[in-house]
Amino acid sequence: MISVPVKKVLLGIFDSEKALLTAAKNFREKGIKFFDIYTPYPVHGLDQAMGLAPSRLPQFTFAAGALGLLFSILLQGYVNLISWPMNIGGKPNNAWPAFVPVCFELTVLFGGVLTFLAFLARCKLFPGKRPVVSVSRLTDDRFVMVFVADEKDFKLEEMVSLLKQNGAMEIMENEVPA
Repeated sequence: MISVPVKKVLLGIFDSEKALLTAAKNFREKGIKFFDIYTPYPVHGLDQAMGLAPSRLPQFTFAAGALGLLFSILLQGYVNLISWPMNIGGKPNNAWPAFVPVCFELTVLFGGVLTFLAFLARCKLFPGKRPVVSVSRLTDDRFVMVFVADEKDFKLEEMVSLLKQNGAMEIMENEVPA
C-alpha cells in the first residue's frame, strides 16, 4: 500500500464574509500565517486582507492576445503571398484590410483560451484532483480559513482561542495531502 504524505491543518469555519475578512486582517496584522482561505464565491478585498500580490493574469492575457495577432498576420501573409496566392477581383494578395477580421478573431481566441489554461495550471486544477479541504457547505455558504498545524511555532490552543475571538463558528483539525 502506498502511503501519501499528509500534513495536519486547523480549519476555522466562518459563516459570513465580513467575519472572514476581519479575521484575515487580524491574523495578518499579528503576523500569523495561514495556508489558504476557501470561499464559495469571490470575496472582494480578500486578496488585500491576505496580503496577496496582484495577479499577473492580465499581463499574460495581453501577451497571449499579441501572440494570436502575430500568428494571424504571419498565417495570412504566408497563405496569401506564398502558399496559395490567388487573384480575387484584381485585389493585391496582401490586401491588409481583409486581414482584420481574422486578426481580431485569433487575438481574442488566443487571449481567452491561453488565459483559461494558464489559470487552470496556476491554480493546479485538473480532472481528478482531490479537494484539499472537504467541509460540508463550503460551496454553499461557509468560509474556511486553513492553518498548517505541523509548523514548529504553531500553538494549537492559542490558535483555537484566536479563531474563536475572531468569530469562527466551528474549528476542526484535519489531515490533507502534503
